Amino acid sequence: MANQVIKAVTANWILGALAALTAFLFGGWSGAVIGWLLGTAAAFMQAQRQRIISPTVGLGAGAGAGLIVGLWLLLGSAIQQQLAPLLGLPATGTVEIVAALAIATLAGGVMGALQGIPAPAKQQATLVTLAFVLVFFPFADRIGQTNWIDTAIQILIFVMLALGLNITVGFAGLLDLGYVAFFAIGAYTTGFLASPQLDLDWNFWLALPVAAVVAAIAGLILGTPTLRLRGDYLAIVTLGFGQIVPDPINRPTLPLIGTFESSNYFPWYYLILFLVVFAYFAIVRLRDSRLGRSWTAIREDELAASAMGINLVNSKLLAFAMGATFSGFAGAFYAAYISAIFPSVFDFSISVIILCMVILGGLGNLTGVILGAIIIMAADRLYLPQLAQVIKSWLNTSVLPVISDPGLRDFVATSLDPLQMRLFLFGLTLVIMMLVRPEGLVPDTLHKAEMHETEEESKEFLADARSR
Repeated sequence: MANQVIKAVTANWILGALAALTAFLFGGWSGAVIGWLLGTAAAFMQAQRQRIISPTVGLGAGAGAGLIVGLWLLLGSAIQQQLAPLLGLPATGTVEIVAALAIATLAGGVMGALQGIPAPAKQQATLVTLAFVLVFFPFADRIGQTNWIDTAIQILIFVMLALGLNITVGFAGLLDLGYVAFFAIGAYTTGFLASPQLDLDWNFWLALPVAAVVAAIAGLILGTPTLRLRGDYLAIVTLGFGQIVPDPINRPTLPLIGTFESSNYFPWYYLILFLVVFAYFAIVRLRDSRLGRSWTAIREDELAASAMGINLVNSKLLAFAMGATFSGFAGAFYAAYISAIFPSVFDFSISVIILCMVILGGLGNLTGVILGAIIIMAADRLYLPQLAQVIKSWLNTSVLPVISDPGLRDFVATSLDPLQMRLFLFGLTLVIMMLVRPEGLVPDTLHKAEMHETEEESKEFLADARSR
């Protein structure tokens, strides 16, 4: 009971702090948009900790969870109002603050009420609600003028990459530090096939599956010489492969939409959302298949898996190939989305960041991996840039004008830039996770048991000693 209370308080604090930070950094209608998202999430998490016996009970519990998020939004907005002149930012209006509080409470109440209906219908209602949030998000973004949709597209690209890497690392236990190579291969394949300057000029819808197949073949090529390697040796070889692989491109076209344009993010958002949903359900089927169980056995004990008749060679090769396939899909989409490819995009740090997403979320757990990707990418592409802008505005209006020494002025401006510390922050997050929760935020059952095996054995030993 005490552990449940601690977890509930921790979850509420995390969601609340995120809500307050969003309202403080972005202001305007951002509180209403994030209140809708976090109010829904808070109510769902509350339903997992509390027994909801009816929609009425769920309505009260969900609305309470949403209200807590709303109060945090109120706090963040109030602080933003007070500091806006000092930071050189426009202050959030009273209407936006009240709307954020009301929307967070309402969203929590709706989700909570849905958790109180009978079990078969509850799961369907939850999925419908999640689908509604994902589909309606671009409209909420436009109404609230938050301009987060471009970041959402980038997040979804990395969600697909993380799901693919989870096959290799999470399911099969093969450490791959060169995963960005398959991302690059998918992008370059699309660039070669869909570039009018190379006289190929393929349609994007034809280039997309070809890019995935080429990436899968690359995964087989990488996997073949590494079959006898394990652990650090495997990581070194895959790292080398990632370093080996470092024009305008045709964009998708649909009959009713026409050619996808840079100025209209809606078609891009729904396309990558469709690809992520497709990847999720395909990977779920792989995980539950005979091949998926073979990967799990190999991850646990290769010798025992081989003794059980599992073909280690084919299973490992398919793990590399399947992981590379979804990375190829992401690369093909990315190439068409930015309409150009730059080698600097596919450096080693991308592989590390994707691996961080898998570890942070929880090895082997698809929901955890998605959560880890959202957290890291939102911090990297949304919150850190906005925080850097706020700090820069504060420095320019309040700090730098009073510093007369040019050298000191440049030092202060550079040292207080959060973007310069992004990799440090990611590393610090991983260190804390390894110390506090090594299995990840949403751990897979087997990984969680492995991480706490020694701890459980110690408890059993102490219990036996005391009983004697």
